Formats: sequence, C-alpha cells, structure tokens
Amino acid sequence: MFLLQKFVTQVEFWFRLRDQLELACDVLGKLMGALEPSTVLAQYGPQIQRTLMHPAPRAKELVLRELDRAVTSHVQMVERLSAEQDLLVCIIDCLSLEEMSAARYAISLMKSLGSCPVGLSALYSPITMQALQVASSKGDIIRFRVYEVVVAVSAQSDEGLKASQNSGFLRALFSELRGDDILAQLNVLEMTTALALQQHSLVFLDEQGILDFLAEKLTNSENDPLSSFLIPGLIKFFGNVAQSRPDEMVKRFPTLVSMMFETLEASDMAVLGTGMETLGFIATTLKGKYMLQSQGSKIPETLRRMVQKLPTLPTDVKVRLLNSISNILQLQVADQNNQSLSMTKRWFEALSPTPMDFVMSLCRQPFPEIRLAGFQLLHVLATNPWGQEYIVRAPGFVEYLMDRSTESLKPCKDAKFDVVRSLVTSPSSSSVMNPDVLEQLKDFMNQGEFYTRGETEVAIEGAS
Repeated sequence: MFLLQKFVTQVEFWFRLRDQLELACDVLGKLMGALEPSTVLAQYGPQIQRTLMHPAPRAKELVLRELDRAVTSHVQMVERLSAEQDLLVCIIDCLSLEEMSAARYAISLMKSLGSCPVGLSALYSPITMQALQVASSKGDIIRFRVYEVVVAVSAQSDEGLKASQNSGFLRALFSELRGDDILAQLNVLEMTTALALQQHSLVFLDEQGILDFLAEKLTNSENDPLSSFLIPGLIKFFGNVAQSRPDEMVKRFPTLVSMMFETLEASDMAVLGTGMETLGFIATTLKGKYMLQSQGSKIPETLRRMVQKLPTLPTDVKVRLLNSISNILQLQVADQNNQSLSMTKRWFEALSPTPMDFVMSLCRQPFPEIRLAGFQLLHVLATNPWGQEYIVRAPGFVEYLMDRSTESLKPCKDAKFDVVRSLVTSPSSSSVMNPDVLEQLKDFMNQGEFYTRGETEVAIEGAS
C-alpha cells in the first residue's frame, strides 16, 4: 500500500512539473516573440544551448522556433549562427527528436544555413558532418530527415549541390534509390523529383546516370511487381523533366511520353490522378504545351476520355482531373498568339460536343469542390479571346455570373467573382464583348461580390 501511494505521489509530482514547464514555455514564447529576432541569439546564446539539451521536447521546440524565426527574418543571423559550432551540433541532435513538431524547426534551420556560403561551410564542417552522420545512424526516419536537408541545400544553388556532393550524402541517397527497399526508393524518388525541378541539379542527375536509371525502371515496371508501386512517383519525376526540357524529353525518352498517356487508362486512382496532374504540370509552360501538341491527337483524345470517365470517379480524383484540364488550357497573356490560341481552343472543343454546357454543368453542381474546379476552368476561358466568345455566346450565362443569389459559400462566391473580374480586366475583352454587356460587368465588379440592392417599402394608409 505504501509503495502504491508513493508511486501515485511521484506521478502527481511529474504532472505538476509538466504543467509548470508548459506554462513556462508559453510565457517565454510570448516574451521572446516580442523581442527583435536578431537579439535572441546575441543575448541568450548560452541559455539557448542549454535549453536544446533539456530533456523536454517542448522546451527544445520553443528555442528552435525562435531561432528559425531569427534566421528567416534576418540574413545576417545565418552568418552568426554559422559561427556557433557547438550550438549547431545541438540543433542537429534535435533532428533525432520523435516529436516532428520540434524536429521540423531543426530541419528548417539546417536548410536556411545552407542558403549562403558561410552557412554552407558551417553545415559541412568536420564537426557538423560528424553530428549529421551520427544522426543518420539512428534509424530510417532520422536518416531521411538528414537527406531532406541535403536535398534542399542541393536544390538551392550550384554551390550547395557541390558541397552536398562532396559530403557523400548525395551518393548515399542515390545508393538507396538503387537498393531493394521499395519504401526507401519511394522516399528517395520524391526527393529526387525536387532536384529535377532545378536546372543545375537536373543536369547533375543526368550526369550521375539517374535519368537513364529511372527511365529503365519505368519502362520495365510491368515486369517487376514491386516496381509498379513506383509508377506514380516515376511519372511525376519525368513530368518535372518534361516541363523543364520538353524537347529533349521527346527525343530522348519517347517511350516514357507515351507511357504518361497510358497511365490515364489505369484503374488505380493514384496512377490515374498522377498521370493527369503530370500532363497538366507539363502544360503550365508554353514549351510544354507545344511538346504535348507534338504527340498528335493524344491530348484531344485524352481530354475527351477524361470527361467521359468523370462521372464514375471519386470526388477528389474529379477535382484533380478538372484542375489538370484547367492547367492544360491556361494561357498567360504573354503566351497568347495565333498558334497557341488555336491549339488550346481545339483542345477545349475536344472536351465535349457542347463544351460550354459541360463547364456550366460543373458550376451548378451541388458539391462545392466540383463547383470551385468548374469556376477555375471558367476563369481560364475568361482570360483569352476565344474563351470570352464562348462565355458571351452561352445563353443566359453572363446573367448567371452577375446573379449573386446562386452562391452561398464564400469560396465559391470569390471564385465566381474572379471570373467576372477576369472578363473585365482582360486586354481582349473590349474587342470581343458587346460594350453594353462589358459596362454591366464593370458595374457589377465595382459594386463588389457582396453588394445587395436596398429595397424601400411604402406603407399605404388604410391598406389591409
């Protein structure tokens, strides 16, 4: 009985300590938030370092957050932090915390450190390198946190890429990509995709043979049951390559371009959604659009099939496909010329025998997510001449746009109002639209989306 009572007393004491610690962290957080970020490290360096060695993750999170706030708001703080090697080692140790809420600030600090030459030297100094290697040895989760930092630093600059390569961590990352652990390969593939977004690191991937290796993996995925799990990630990766270097993609990997279209026939929703999103991502640039056009009738046929398949898909996949269609049809004003306008108009007309009816049906769906996707597609139409012609010619559609009573949800109201704003502000609207209609739309826009017309009731004496 005595032992049980003693145990209960200790538990109560521990809870009191925990509550006091939480309260102290809350108070200190408010006080430090009121300080100029640059003074935090300057005045409280020793206390910060001691706190990073405190056993409570909540205390570590407090100072990591404040340090992150300091380096993101003051560039010179990165250089100051770089000089504190012992403090850097403590921050790297925090990569090993189980609580991701604290570890993510340590990750962010390491990424900021690699954004300048002085910080880069500090990040890959012998002392910090040893700390990073120790952290990497503590398990898969921690190792991939270190990889996340290394990849981010590599993508930031050519200098960061060279320093990361010399550190040996990139070599270790790519060896995992060539390994047998499918989960590790999935994680590495996602990180490698981030490298493919930047031209300098994409060239590096090519030099390291990663492009050819992944191309072969995708081509042979049908013969390897485990590799099939990588298909969405591989498609996404080569979509990034195609957006950056579309002409080279067609010449060098023509089979992979065909496979991107083939994924749209997949029954796997993850593969289908990723395939369509990848095509939409490629089409965000004019060069990407021309690359897709070089595939002949594939884009019109793909758009037609997607619209036909749409009613049978889950709502989240519907939204992903509709947003991808918007990306494929979207043209920036600077990219609008006779060729690009003719191309995107032909693609729009491939959606359906009556494409405007299809768009209008989306905007009147009972599901807000679908309506928002419909308004996004309508917004694309409102930003170019042929789309404006479709909107103006649709019976009653301009009146629908100016009817505020058709939407009750603010996000949908905002999206619908943005369509009107695009119609009014588009450089081509004055040459496409009737002056009276354009003037009505301008009045509607100036009144605002939440304008309500006042009504006056007149009471007539003796009325019953």
